[in-house]
Amino acid sequence: MPHASTTPPMVAIIGRKHHGKTTLTVRLAAEFHRRGHRVMTIKHGSHTFDIDPETTDTYRHYHEGHAERVAMAAPDKFALIERWDSELQPEEIARRDTKKRPGGNPGPSSPVDGGLNSPCRPSHPCHRQA
Repeated sequence: MPHASTTPPMVAIIGRKHHGKTTLTVRLAAEFHRRGHRVMTIKHGSHTFDIDPETTDTYRHYHEGHAERVAMAAPDKFALIERWDSELQPEEIARRDTKKRPGGNPGPSSPVDGGLNSPCRPSHPCHRQA
């Protein structure tokens, strides 16, 4: 069970495919940002993904070099790909990301999970009207 002092308040948006989860998640994130919160969204997928195509250096670092972690850094963005043996729960992902970063920048204060349901946090189901 996550500790309240280390896990920020989270909300989960759950529902069936094509019922508005992404739309609601994006609107919540935008509203939290408008109110001055640093926002993190967590997108859960039921299958693996690649965020860079086979022709990139980072793809080669990860796949050919078998790197445990590959960081991609640009002047305006940062992404980290990390191998893991078992899937992390959204609370652990948020806990890892909300630690103070170099330079004193805090992590997000308002994580929104657009995927997995969990008994540990509030869940808001999306239903599309017929």
